[in-house]
Amino acid sequence: MYVHQVIESMFAHSDVENNISAKMILKSLLKAHSFHFDESVLYEVFMSDQKTVRQLFMDRSSFLKLPYQHCWFDCSTCDYVPEIKKYGMLAYRFDKKKDDFLRVIYFAQNQSKAWVPLGESYISVGRPFADDEKDIINADEEPTNDGNLLNTSIGVYSHEHYERISPFLHYSMIHFEYVLSLLNCKNIVTEEHQPPEKLNKKRRKLGRQELFTYKTLKVFLPPQSRSPGDSSKTDIHNRIHLCRGHFKEFTAENPLFGKHTGLYWWQPHVRGQNKGGVVMKDYVIEKRKA
Repeated sequence: MYVHQVIESMFAHSDVENNISAKMILKSLLKAHSFHFDESVLYEVFMSDQKTVRQLFMDRSSFLKLPYQHCWFDCSTCDYVPEIKKYGMLAYRFDKKKDDFLRVIYFAQNQSKAWVPLGESYISVGRPFADDEKDIINADEEPTNDGNLLNTSIGVYSHEHYERISPFLHYSMIHFEYVLSLLNCKNIVTEEHQPPEKLNKKRRKLGRQELFTYKTLKVFLPPQSRSPGDSSKTDIHNRIHLCRGHFKEFTAENPLFGKHTGLYWWQPHVRGQNKGGVVMKDYVIEKRKA
């Protein structure tokens, strides 16, 4: 949704032709499949995950696959760093044949509405970095977590500035894991939004970057005889209460409805005697036909 703004900012504020790093980032941005998330969607996932004790990008690793070689993810707001209005993440695989070694570059739109890169992560999904991967990273810092994460800043910033943006870098990395988890859920599909050709034709004439097609998520409720919020066997003393959205993993030993396996995102809903459910406005909910 905002990737064209990032590209325009790069040309306006850096010498792309003579900057190898900027040229590589630009090349990846032009190849990337674009996804847009509402911040409250990721917040809902974040809140549902608070009581889960696990290692980032190690546990649940089989459900953390990047869907394409190059991906761009962006959000409309950033509540935990007020000076940042919009932010995005460029993620790509170093090797087409390896889907578990990733680089993620975090961008933010500042108060002047220019997009700037603030930091990056190198991620080895489900395992520590291999020796050849450490050579590619070529960083002075040691990997954290279980030897599978390395975060660095981009550019030269004062200590005070880095202290201000460190929450952004930290939560952006966590949000990136949530984004991958949602995209790997069996009951989530993407919906493409095409930019108007008339608008792109006008932008081409003005020498501006064309708008890109971007994707949003649709959550499908699995086919079933009753909704997750219904409770025909609920005790009369069980008060109506809100159940947060959460991930559910179904295995061959414990499949969903006796046949479905994989990771699913379960919508927020009301439990108890009320047959009605509560659905977050950020999702488009449709019933999948059985």
